[in-house]
Amino acid sequence: MTTVRRQWGRIATVMLLAGASIVPGAAVRASGSAGQVIVPADGRWVDTGIDVVTGGSLRISAWGTWTDGNATSGPDGSPKHWPDNFLNLEDIGVCAVCATTMTSGWGALDGYIGNAPPAPGSYTSHAVLPEAWKVFFVGSNFATTVQNSGRLWLNKNADAYSGHIVDNSGSIAAVIDTSALTPPAAGVPSIPDFVCLGGIGDCDGTRAPNDHPPG
Repeated sequence: MTTVRRQWGRIATVMLLAGASIVPGAAVRASGSAGQVIVPADGRWVDTGIDVVTGGSLRISAWGTWTDGNATSGPDGSPKHWPDNFLNLEDIGVCAVCATTMTSGWGALDGYIGNAPPAPGSYTSHAVLPEAWKVFFVGSNFATTVQNSGRLWLNKNADAYSGHIVDNSGSIAAVIDTSALTPPAAGVPSIPDFVCLGGIGDCDGTRAPNDHPPG
């Protein structure tokens, strides 16, 4: 019965997001443990209205398409590696067009837990590094145990250095659930797929939420 309820709940959510008139960036429904949001490609970090807690569960499912220039992708991002994204910490502090480290996850759905998500264009300053470490890859299916408490935000992974958001369009729909975590279905990435071992750069730009540099 529980499984049936969950299946019908997901169907209802898809119908709501597909058929309703939704303002991008606004929470369609947000309660203490669950919500649905539309994440636009315009560079704004979307406040989901959901606070996660250390040791709690976090699951996110997402779908849709968005475009950056002539590159279109879904929540899993483009297969093309590109330096101008929020998972590239190697080049932080360089000029807006000087990032060169090709990094995976470009155009994907990213998450951030905290109070000050880094804005597009902010990676040209070393001062952003403490917040940049809190950005993590979400993609289309994500499940983890939260390491640090805070507000959950979502955004498109692009233009971290350049801030060039004028050619972005489209949006991604995301369903968030912080109720008791169950093992993900086959083929759904869980947190070990994204853990960066050894610090910056060792996992090609993908990191777990709130993974921090050693020391």
